Amino acid sequence: MYPRPALRQPPLLVFLLVILVTTASCNLTRYAIRKSGPVLGNTVAVLQSYKDPEMARQATPALLVVLEGLLASDPENATLLRLLCRGLYEYTFGFLQSDYERLRESDPEGAERMRRRARGQYVKVYELGLRLLRTHGVRFTLQKTKKEELTRQIAGLDKRAVPALTWTALGAGSALLLGIDQPWLLQMIGKIPLLLERAVALDPSYANGLPVGGLALYYGRDLMTGGSAIKSQRYFQQAIRISRRRHLLYLVLYARYWAWQFQSVEVERVGRGPSARKVPLRPKNKRALFVALLEEVLRFRLEDAPELRLSNTLAKHMAKQLMRRKDDFLGIQSPRSPRSPHHAARGDRP
Repeated sequence: MYPRPALRQPPLLVFLLVILVTTASCNLTRYAIRKSGPVLGNTVAVLQSYKDPEMARQATPALLVVLEGLLASDPENATLLRLLCRGLYEYTFGFLQSDYERLRESDPEGAERMRRRARGQYVKVYELGLRLLRTHGVRFTLQKTKKEELTRQIAGLDKRAVPALTWTALGAGSALLLGIDQPWLLQMIGKIPLLLERAVALDPSYANGLPVGGLALYYGRDLMTGGSAIKSQRYFQQAIRISRRRHLLYLVLYARYWAWQFQSVEVERVGRGPSARKVPLRPKNKRALFVALLEEVLRFRLEDAPELRLSNTLAKHMAKQLMRRKDDFLGIQSPRSPRSPHHAARGDRP
């Protein structure tokens, strides 16, 4: 997709490798690692501002290897755990899962290999997230811990635990999305939203609304398997507001996992028993919303959000791929897109 430039190793990686190799004392190693925490955080953040996705794709694995090496010397370092969760998740979502989606029709065998690889990395994010949660004094697994016990433990967490809650849930949820055939992953399905809801209650704006976006994706699945068009839409709208429409992935995912996913759904049954009621979904013309959201992404100027350049560049590529499918919508819908994405979504906003 992109030309492959020669890989240039960032000087910081060399510096950190020197720390690992030359520091004799375990205590001194941990001291040096913890002092370098802010620099490490800045390095991971800098990757998001890369103009060239292929360069970021090549540089990220080297950084992740260094972070894992540092973590081996300081296993309970919350900063390293948090950075590894973020870096590994963003790399897997931005590149490995994109490769899987791209190969599904042209190379089924290659797609299957990539699906398994991406799923394995998401599981690793989940496991790192559990380790990060232990630094906040809670210990559980989403496979075995009962909902009541899980709820009790996370109720005592404060805002500092939001990254741990978010990355644990996103790792588990994304692994589940790519591993619905794995029984042990299915054991997590009803517990993932508990972590995200707690994170949203503590700090919905974390990482441009990431826990809110996680809930939008969680509910953006078939109604028969526990999805909810109403909840998914509400969380997508909230995440888009929090990010001020600058984090383009939310717009792309809203198009893919709401407008496309629920294209044939006109009403959703809310509540149980005799009091349940049917709630109509708005807007009715989901194809128009799908097109409008993707057009908004394609028009967005990358320089208007330089700190999100990489993810927004990837979002634009995703939007181009999805736009080719705009005529595959079911049913008869108007082929005309609205005057502007904001006009199209006006009735769709709260």
